[in-house]
Amino acid sequence: MTQALRVEVVFGHATQVWRQQVALSPGATVADALAAADRVREAVARCDADLLHDPSALAVHGQPVVGTRTVADGERVEIVGRLRIDPKEARRRRASGG
Repeated sequence: MTQALRVEVVFGHATQVWRQQVALSPGATVADALAAADRVREAVARCDADLLHDPSALAVHGQPVVGTRTVADGERVEIVGRLRIDPKEARRRRASGG
């Protein structure tokens, strides 16, 4: 009997983070993990529904991936939101006290 893969799907927005563990069959993809994580998908839909259709919004352990990438047991699939401000600009504002 083949053991199910345990994968965590994560989405963070503002001050809240949603996490959901899902059990998948071997050979499952990032897209399969997202499909199985209904609570996380609902949170994304409420915050920024476009992210569910943005291929650049997917990562595994912080590394950008495509939905067809297979997942391994214990991996973390992340839905990555867009930056609200350029990091260089944020540093400039902090340095200037504003």
